[in-house]
Amino acid sequence: MKLVTTKAVDKPPRCPRCGRQHQKWYRYAECRFKALWAAGSGPWASFSDCPRGRTIQLYDTREEAERAKEFIDKWMCGGLCCRAHRVVYIGATGL
Repeated sequence: MKLVTTKAVDKPPRCPRCGRQHQKWYRYAECRFKALWAAGSGPWASFSDCPRGRTIQLYDTREEAERAKEFIDKWMCGGLCCRAHRVVYIGATGL
């Protein structure tokens, strides 16, 4: 009998950029996507690609990431916000 779980992926995949096995999702996101900063934990990312640089907030579920994107779409992510926000699943290595 196979156990099926809806729990988020525990650790990130091997980083295709540096080849390391990062232990924390935020470290994986910072390295792989060359982000100014990344925070949180989980394979769902709310990206802000505005002129000051890429920032990433991580979540366990797509719904949480979508809510975060809706918030920054409404209130802006900073002084140079151009609303270049998106939600991405970063748990797969094929991005």
